[in-house]
Amino acid sequence: MRKHSVRPEPQHERMTSLLDLVGEAGVLKSVRRSGWWMLGMKNARINDLHKVGHRYIDFRTAERKASREQLAGLPPLIRREMGRWVQELLQQSSRAAVIARDADLLECMVQGKEYSDQGHHPRAIDWMKRPAHLLKTKSAKKMAKALARWKSDDWWQALVTLER
Repeated sequence: MRKHSVRPEPQHERMTSLLDLVGEAGVLKSVRRSGWWMLGMKNARINDLHKVGHRYIDFRTAERKASREQLAGLPPLIRREMGRWVQELLQQSSRAAVIARDADLLECMVQGKEYSDQGHHPRAIDWMKRPAHLLKTKSAKKMAKALARWKSDDWWQALVTLER
């Protein structure tokens, strides 16, 4: 009978590292967003350190360090490819990276509009307006302009039909 080694197989270590990365991303998804929390949104999620923290922490350096550590245990091919994607995103060096950043900003803007439309803190609307100048693509800029006129509950109100 073959004894099991105490040390896991290299393939197992790589899969464990990949799963650790997925697990960490899952945890970050559940971290309360402190910026929205300050406006009274008690159940907002996704990591967004309050802007006061931005005053004291170099987030570019922190992002680079975090991605290095998160990718370190992955298989070399995956580590290199994901590392390249992270660098593209941070440096905004590809069309895909610019689109991804615009999508991130638009998501924040939509969330601010939805909170404002729901009657939450009056400053929630600032989160719809503030990031607009950072948008790069024509389509994102068009969407941001349309967002000001959009009623966030119209889409589901149109689904409601009353019958007798």
